[in-house]
Amino acid sequence: LGVTSYLPSEEMHTMSRDQLKTRLVTLLAGRAAERVVFDQLNTGASNDLERATAIAKKMVCEFGMSDVIGPVRYASHQDEVFLGREISQPRDHSEETARTIDGEVRRIIIDAETAAEQLMRDHLELLHRCSKSLIERETLDAEELDMLIKGEALRPIIKDVEAFRERIKAAAPEQPKPDLDDAPTDGLALSPS
Repeated sequence: LGVTSYLPSEEMHTMSRDQLKTRLVTLLAGRAAERVVFDQLNTGASNDLERATAIAKKMVCEFGMSDVIGPVRYASHQDEVFLGREISQPRDHSEETARTIDGEVRRIIIDAETAAEQLMRDHLELLHRCSKSLIERETLDAEELDMLIKGEALRPIIKDVEAFRERIKAAAPEQPKPDLDDAPTDGLALSPS
């Protein structure tokens, strides 16, 4: 199962529309890769879809980032779900507005998924290199991902723990062993061994 973690480059209290759209493309990239490479989908993207839908809803209902809806904020209740489901809580907009909101949320997500699929097609070789590296290593950090993007070879994986320890010892400078005969013994109880 894939997990994507975000490390903020700076303290971010606000995000632009473009930043949110990029986040949506990132969330939908795994699903897009499945479609491009295998021409099928599986259930693994369920959490990504949930997170993408939540962001798209906020863009439309809270942040005024929909050109169709405009700069209006519609109340967003914790359990309120658009997308055609019955809503038990009273809302501050009409059925027609709810349908428009549904359409905008869906459009934003479909646009992001289309962009993600195009990115996968445009960078298919890189996608395969990343996949191969993930199969070999299980995880990739930001530096390794940058190396793959630049076409650089990754450092070899050390699978033999003993060989790894030997390399560490060889790389570390030799530490002198303390001469215990000259060590101060004030306040220490010494017993013959």
